[in-house]
Amino acid sequence: MTDNFTQAELDKFGALAHRWWDPQGPQKALHALNPPRLAYVAQRVPLQGARVLDVGCGGGLLSEALAGEGAQVSAIDLAPELVKVARLHGLETDVEVDYRLQSVESLAAEMPAAFDAITCMEMLEHVPDPGAIIDACATLLKPGGKLFLSTLNRTPAAFALAIVGAEYIARLLPKGTHQYRDFIKPSELAAWLRAAGLRLEDVSGLMYEPWRNAARLTSRTEVNYLACAVKPERRSREWEGGNGERGAGNLALLEPRVPHPHPAPRTPHPAPMSEPQRMTFPKAVLFDLDGTLLDSAPDMLAAINCMRADRGTPPMILAELRPHVSKGARAMLGAAFPQADAAEREAWVPAFLDCYERELGRHGGPFEGIDTLLARLEAAGCVWGIVTNKPEYLASQLLPLLGWQSRCAVLIGGDTLARRKPDPLPLTVAAERIGIPPGDCIYVGDDERDIVAARGAGMPSVVALWGYRLSEDDPFAWRGDVLIDAPEDLLDPERWPCRPSIGT
Repeated sequence: MTDNFTQAELDKFGALAHRWWDPQGPQKALHALNPPRLAYVAQRVPLQGARVLDVGCGGGLLSEALAGEGAQVSAIDLAPELVKVARLHGLETDVEVDYRLQSVESLAAEMPAAFDAITCMEMLEHVPDPGAIIDACATLLKPGGKLFLSTLNRTPAAFALAIVGAEYIARLLPKGTHQYRDFIKPSELAAWLRAAGLRLEDVSGLMYEPWRNAARLTSRTEVNYLACAVKPERRSREWEGGNGERGAGNLALLEPRVPHPHPAPRTPHPAPMSEPQRMTFPKAVLFDLDGTLLDSAPDMLAAINCMRADRGTPPMILAELRPHVSKGARAMLGAAFPQADAAEREAWVPAFLDCYERELGRHGGPFEGIDTLLARLEAAGCVWGIVTNKPEYLASQLLPLLGWQSRCAVLIGGDTLARRKPDPLPLTVAAERIGIPPGDCIYVGDDERDIVAARGAGMPSVVALWGYRLSEDDPFAWRGDVLIDAPEDLLDPERWPCRPSIGT
């Protein structure tokens, strides 16, 4: 078995062992995070009498708190100094926890399906292979058991607060505690969970407020976040791929197959009419791709400049091309070659698409906040898909690069059907393929034709103001149902258009 740790990480945290339980010491912030971490677990698992494993337990802060709630707790870590401190503190407080100096992988080989719940907090960003940790935890869980994780999102906000702020300015943590490259996006975490056969149930933010040395749960996941995943009671034939082999999986592992090649939507249980109504996430969300989910302008610029170089023209800069990206290949060629006539530009479209295919996914990526938004929608049981005017053969190549191929419930490209946006046909077909009426879906796009298509399909719409627009475009005149400045605004269920919905 390959070691899934680095000695430098063990030494770094082992050196803090002697002050682990000092609420004003180097782990001051961890002490503040512990109550909301415990509350998050206790809200989702009845802890009295439950068998719980704390992976990467450190000095035992969460382990003792779980035991205090009546759980039968086992706790493991690979830093000898930390395990020693945890055992000594347990003796002092008379809290019974079975502490072990052992890896989660070796424990999984000894005790499969042994635990009702597993916690693994602030650890994944410190190991070489987080996916292997999740695989081992899945093995250790009983069917129906839940895995609780916390980590740091790989965002500029997390870099600014968790590294610059916490380590260098406020000095809440020793310098070098975290490495930005090791932070984990919710979409990456979701992919590891699916690969391990676990179903993501929730993603919530965990906000530390240093001015009052306290922390609280929040909907904002840009810095710290918690996740809860469940091990299904049984695996469906769809998840097994029909032949007993593990498939990619999706959030609806136990739902029946619908007659199309995309994952089946979850069927909500309607709330009793006597319960008060509350704003919730939609049943399904369909997104435009370029300018809405994906900042593809840098890839497009590389393709355009390849063509300009072939024709002896100096390169464009991104600001010149960016407003034209959502208008399509012909509009970008018009901006890049304004002296060429329409027939000449039309003849260049295949060459542009060839250049773009070579640059696909090399320079751009999801807009900031999109990964968090998709993970939150999935955790709420919301189905999502993509309806774009980009040719399907190009869009389908992007999904694996983004880690979305097993998550996107439907993909309709500009050449999938006989008509494309602004015609409503692509949206109505997408709704049909996911088995949800158009009126129960919402379409999010950054161009007027997106909103026109949604209106024609009878689908509520969201105008993505972070997308690509020409100076003369007036999104307020498009008559979208809701206008949103940034993806993170959609983490609030109340920001979505009114419609039948599920989840929280």
